[in-house]
Amino acid sequence: MKHEIKVVEVTAEIAEDYLRGNHDNRRLRMPTVHKYAADMVAGRWMLSTDMIGFDTTGRLIQGQHRLTAVVVAEGEKP
Repeated sequence: MKHEIKVVEVTAEIAEDYLRGNHDNRRLRMPTVHKYAADMVAGRWMLSTDMIGFDTTGRLIQGQHRLTAVVVAEGEKP
């Protein structure tokens, strides 16, 4: 089994593309999304060990809140 890990700057367009593979994930909690988006807009978002994860079919299995926040933050930039 091959694993690939890399650091990628995710734009709103990339986030939207990744979110197309978001099926059968837990319910999206918008208060969490808005908190993350506010942190991103304010420059408080930091690189961490939390990653965006996909299964072998391309289904998003980790990161739906962070990716949705990227899209929301793009709409909140001045």
